[in-house]
Amino acid sequence: MNYIITGLAIIAIFCAWKYMWQRTLLDTTRDRLFDLRDEARAWFLKNGYSLNHPVHIALRKMLNCHLRHTERVSLTSYAAYALSKQSFRQQEAYLEKQIEADFATEDEKIYKYVSRVREVAGFVLIDHIVKNNLFLTIVCYSLAATCFCVAVLRDALKKIVTPSSMSKRFHPAMASAMVAFVSLLSPGQISNIRMEKYSLTQTANQCETPFVHRCKHTA
Repeated sequence: MNYIITGLAIIAIFCAWKYMWQRTLLDTTRDRLFDLRDEARAWFLKNGYSLNHPVHIALRKMLNCHLRHTERVSLTSYAAYALSKQSFRQQEAYLEKQIEADFATEDEKIYKYVSRVREVAGFVLIDHIVKNNLFLTIVCYSLAATCFCVAVLRDALKKIVTPSSMSKRFHPAMASAMVAFVSLLSPGQISNIRMEKYSLTQTANQCETPFVHRCKHTA
């Protein structure tokens, strides 16, 4: 009987993850990218720049490419991309050079803003990759819950030893737990340029960015 209950529980968890969690995550990720695109449009207009500015066009196309890619983003496809790019280093270098050329500008204000948007977009995809994987999701949230419980317990013990610390509550400890959690979702070695190349190579036939197709014919 216990085996049946365990089996049903596993099936229920899988169904909830597959048909509720993943769909909600996809909608959330796309909403975040749409918000970035709308924010970029508003920023360019607010600061007196034309929407036909080359950097805005490049940014919009890149965000659109990320949006098209979200339905297929997964840890497996990213791992396959990371392994395959070792065999095509020249094409990878060419693609990276072309991406940077499209975002090149002498306007420091635009450069700083667009760099921030690209960084946030890269984080959104990294976040999606981690949360879209059932095993990583369980590990991350279990670790976050453990860190939170340890932080609360540590603060409770401090209150017993030093009552004056009650006014501090457990905000610093909570912050430490959140930092540990976020660090898992945002590995430093995965840069926004790598996520951009990942999206572009995975959606080369759909993206409006022309240098992806030029890259295919590079020796």
